[in-house]
Amino acid sequence: MRDGSSVSGSPDAGRVPCVLRESPEDFVVEELPLYPAAGEGEHLFVTIEKRGIDTGRAKRHLSERLGVPVRDIGHAGLKDAPAVTRQRLSLPGVEPAAALAVEVPGLRVLEAIRHPHKLRLGHLAGNRFDLALRGVAPAHEERLAARWEELVATGVANRFMDQRFGRHGDNAELGRLLAQGDEAAFREAARARGHRRPAAGLRRLLVSAWQASVFNQVLEERRSWPGGVGTVVEGDLAQRHDSGGLFLVEDGTAARGAARRRGVRSAPPGRSPGRGAGRPRARRESSRPPCSRRRACPLTPQRCGAGGRVGRSGLASGRPA
Repeated sequence: MRDGSSVSGSPDAGRVPCVLRESPEDFVVEELPLYPAAGEGEHLFVTIEKRGIDTGRAKRHLSERLGVPVRDIGHAGLKDAPAVTRQRLSLPGVEPAAALAVEVPGLRVLEAIRHPHKLRLGHLAGNRFDLALRGVAPAHEERLAARWEELVATGVANRFMDQRFGRHGDNAELGRLLAQGDEAAFREAARARGHRRPAAGLRRLLVSAWQASVFNQVLEERRSWPGGVGTVVEGDLAQRHDSGGLFLVEDGTAARGAARRRGVRSAPPGRSPGRGAGRPRARRESSRPPCSRRRACPLTPQRCGAGGRVGRSGLASGRPA
């Protein structure tokens, strides 16, 4: 895939022409476990490596070969197909030897350790990415090095990519209809796209795509601010990189200065519409501002239809406060 996008977080940065993801080996994703497997229990935590297979298909392969219903196989996160990815799954009632003996083209079981509980969505510390840039002209190497240094210093514009929005790019619109409670319009639109009776899992996926589209709109707005997406302003909820803890920024300048003195790294998390989660505990009883009261949010309360929620994916990744 030919791509000219910049490796800088700045919206007006020069572009470095290169080839991205020419083969699955050019994009390697390693899921980082949130906690170690206990070594005993009814479930089996397996670490798999897959090539050209998404997480859903990998679970179906394991289900067929090990006799475990797909719904009982736990995962912490979904991984794309066009890549080499390593991630953890959980299997109930399966012997380690049986899991390690599974042979599927494009899928290997690397490790199998028992654990008392099923692996749940979100039970991961993060992901490590290795991305190969091919075809970079010698004349652009100096520019690429400069962009890389800027990326390390200012962080990545951490947007959701096209795969979140479906093959036809319309998942977010379907999710918006669901979030606004327009069931009739949703069913009509879903039938037009071949979904006769959308299951609960698909509905959740569509709503998450709409949340992702709002996140991206907020991100694009904040990219134009002085200092870029890592700028922390009064009223933000910032997230510490070391602990993941959230705190309300009451004075952006003071917060940045104090963070530098303590050596704390943080970034403003993106706001995704929804209810409840992600606010500092001490603030839970205070009123929840709708998205329209956030400086960066492009949606009115009527278009949003939900109170503000803090997404766990920060606007900027890797930026010192």
